[in-house]
Amino acid sequence: MSNNQGLDRQASEFLLTEYEILSELLLKNDEIGENRLKFFMSFVTLVMSSLFLLLMNATNNTFNIRENNNIFILVINVLLFLLIIGLLTLVRLVKRNITTDRYKKGIYNVKAKFKEAYQKDLGDYSINPTRPPTENTLQHTLRPRKIVVGGVVDINIFLNSLIISAIFGTFGFVGLDSNYSINLLIGLLITLGIQYTYTLSKYYTNYSELVFNNKQAKLTTQHLSIMKTLGYIFTIMYVLMLGILILNILEIDSITRILIGIIAGGLWIATAILAFLRYNKLKIINFD
Repeated sequence: MSNNQGLDRQASEFLLTEYEILSELLLKNDEIGENRLKFFMSFVTLVMSSLFLLLMNATNNTFNIRENNNIFILVINVLLFLLIIGLLTLVRLVKRNITTDRYKKGIYNVKAKFKEAYQKDLGDYSINPTRPPTENTLQHTLRPRKIVVGGVVDINIFLNSLIISAIFGTFGFVGLDSNYSINLLIGLLITLGIQYTYTLSKYYTNYSELVFNNKQAKLTTQHLSIMKTLGYIFTIMYVLMLGILILNILEIDSITRILIGIIAGGLWIATAILAFLRYNKLKIINFD
């Protein structure tokens, strides 16, 4: 290797040490995220299995969720507890992915520095071996994160959606709503939309800061803000209607409640899709 471009021995040793540290931190960060998800999945499996056995083995009204309010409260509280743990896990996993991208940026910067100094010796060496050698810039090397690819965040989002669906379904079941299965679907749509919108917003801000050095870039646009606001309004309306169903305060037509729920779910799915489309344009947007 010819050191003909001013990268002296001390600089090389410093960059190599930096590379080793960042690589080790990257591996540890990935392991922490995977362990968090494993714990959450094991915890959900244990708790849900226990609840299922408790309710299925009921031989009298003592464990009848429709007849015993205490059992209903217990089930809802357990599911809410799982949901809180799941949402906290999601926040940590998204932060873990953002931290991973920052470590990758540091690693790619070290590689880019060496390639710049030893261009003649390294030739077509690619900073990121998964990308073509011609794509050497950080913008091309550090690509926007993909979603719905079966990663830890996707699995966590899906589990959280199942939990909230179970909550909505339980409300409908206890409220003697013959359409309680639709509540499961509505809960799934709402939580999938909300969680993916949140995740994409975090990824968007982080990527635009890392690649384009724009700390002010936000995913939210006027259209997304309107969609999110409407989504929250219809979601709150739907939850309130489920509460009224349980408390039997007013007579509300089930068709109206289902329609409100479907609108809420549809709004959140549409919001997530719009967020994804805007996020996907990051590869061609230049904020400078």
